[in-house]
Amino acid sequence: MENSENKPEQKSEQSTSKKSDRKLKNILINSDYQLRYSFIVSLSYLGLVALLITVSYLYLSEHYVPLIEQAVSEDIKNQLLAEVQEIILYMGLTVVSSVLIIILGSIVISHRVAGPMHNLRRVCDEIRKGDFKARVHFRSKDEFKEVPDAFNSMVDKLTENQK
Repeated sequence: MENSENKPEQKSEQSTSKKSDRKLKNILINSDYQLRYSFIVSLSYLGLVALLITVSYLYLSEHYVPLIEQAVSEDIKNQLLAEVQEIILYMGLTVVSSVLIIILGSIVISHRVAGPMHNLRRVCDEIRKGDFKARVHFRSKDEFKEVPDAFNSMVDKLTENQK
């Protein structure tokens, strides 16, 4: 009796585990494309960040260095140096957090392209194997929303012509 009672619990645990594994696995559907896309986006962003850091450095060295050199007391010099260090710290934290956000965002965006293409490739394989009832269905958030209708109507027309 105990085994039959435990089986539904085991199935629900297994299905939950499979769902979470599936979600993690499907984030990078076409890892080569998605990682390359993320790398290009991140590299472009880092170029802009480098420009921002250069401009900020030039601004700080032009405005704060003379103030620090002209400071009357050591306390004022230390206060100005602390402010510059705080600005640099906040800029660094902002850069690191924004790079992480850009990387995650680019992976999510590339997933919206890679997912539909993966689905289309899968249906093409099914049709090549002879399953002419296979159809392409994209999610509402996916890109290329017109492709499934065009592809499915093409398969319908080919199936119709074969009869």
